[in-house]
Amino acid sequence: MPSDHHSRDSSSSSTREGWLRDFSVLLRLRGVDGVRIGDELAKVETFCDDSGQEPKDAYGEPASYIATLHFASSRRGARWATAIVRRVLDLMSGLTRWASMVYAGMRSPHPAPRRAQREN
Repeated sequence: MPSDHHSRDSSSSSTREGWLRDFSVLLRLRGVDGVRIGDELAKVETFCDDSGQEPKDAYGEPASYIATLHFASSRRGARWATAIVRRVLDLMSGLTRWASMVYAGMRSPHPAPRRAQREN
């Protein structure tokens, strides 16, 4: 069984595909829009194809390279994500309150009366 460290390296930014995936995910988490992500991926891939280098060798770790990039101050993507998260949390809160009320009703100290069984 491979060690945890080795399996993490083989599925992370040590391969070209892993580096590009990690890079795009980190950009998305920063609220970068899809068009800009596509542009940045194309730049990296073009450079690597032309130079014969792998992204990790040419740019280092994805997070380190992202720190060198400059993005517009628009936080529209982050605001959108925040709005979605708030709505999901509101929904979960409402469902939790509803489930608590249902559970409390099931544990009522006054159970519903049983109907008398008819004898045959």
